[in-house]
Amino acid sequence: MFTELSRLAATPLRLKILKFYTFQPESSHTVRAVANALGSTADRVATELRALVACDIMVQRGKEVGAARAYKLNEDNPIAKPLAVFLEIATLPDVRELAACFRGVRGLSLVVVAGVLLHEGRGAVDLLVVTSRPKDPSVTKAITKAERLMAAPLRYLILDPSEYDDRIEVRDRLVRDIFEFRHRVLIGKR
Repeated sequence: MFTELSRLAATPLRLKILKFYTFQPESSHTVRAVANALGSTADRVATELRALVACDIMVQRGKEVGAARAYKLNEDNPIAKPLAVFLEIATLPDVRELAACFRGVRGLSLVVVAGVLLHEGRGAVDLLVVTSRPKDPSVTKAITKAERLMAAPLRYLILDPSEYDDRIEVRDRLVRDIFEFRHRVLIGKR
């Protein structure tokens, strides 16, 4: 058992890949998709995925000639569920690291973390961003940095200040749930 665990945790990238898949166990992803999501190279991700297949924690799909190979978490492996619980608890980024992702982004008036970022399973949104520049590429780049830091896709909502105020005024359920469940304001004031 200890040998198997040491193989699973052999590299930081391998742990990130495991976390990426344990947060979406029913999904299959190609090497390129995982590499893009985690900010790594396809070669490194392919190497790590092959090692994880050898450990029987991942399964490979699309072995036919010409088909793109996709990988999926082997949910039948007895360690898959305990590993998912461990990774969820042990690998959450610190709020200072999350705030650093948004450093230098202009026009931000509010950034709130919730949902999986705070072990809150009831929320529909993990990240609320209120900015006067919602279409600014630096906002999506900051969210991508946060996703890479988390090693999992995040559910996020980007609003301009007037739309945010309107939603607060009408007690929009999505925005209301963010503040009724566990949350933390990273930037700005509610």
